[in-house]
Amino acid sequence: MIKLAYNIIRLLRPRQWIKNFAIFASVIFAGTLFDTEILNKIIPGFFVYCALSSSIYIINDIFDREKDRLHPAKKY
Repeated sequence: MIKLAYNIIRLLRPRQWIKNFAIFASVIFAGTLFDTEILNKIIPGFFVYCALSSSIYIINDIFDREKDRLHPAKKY
């Protein structure tokens, strides 16, 4: 069960979510980072962006699985 959860988390590639913090750049540069009305919109947007990027990674993995099986590093 733990291995399954680990593999699912790996599939979602959370370490790639770091670059999704770029969504906060606009509010930082506008000086509205601590505006609660804006934060109530941008924080859920960040999580939606993470979910969308993870879904693209999963779709890519599905389409590339045959090619990845032949790759020396990706086959693992």
